Amino acid sequence: MFPSVAGPPHNRTVLGKVFGFRLDVPGVVAPRRAAVLDAEAWQQCVACPNFDACYRLSLGALLMEMALQG
Repeated sequence: MFPSVAGPPHNRTVLGKVFGFRLDVPGVVAPRRAAVLDAEAWQQCVACPNFDACYRLSLGALLMEMALQG
């Protein structure tokens, strides 16, 4: 559900199945950040009988990536 946050995703959109983000770094100016949500994909995920397990696994993977960036 969540995209990988590993590596520098500068100036491109990074997408997971439902969530995504974009980080525009135009040089010396503060970067612009934007979150992306695919509402249709979210509704499909919520309707899936494996939603809870998939959500927990996706969130756990995201948290581990964030911890390893430290």
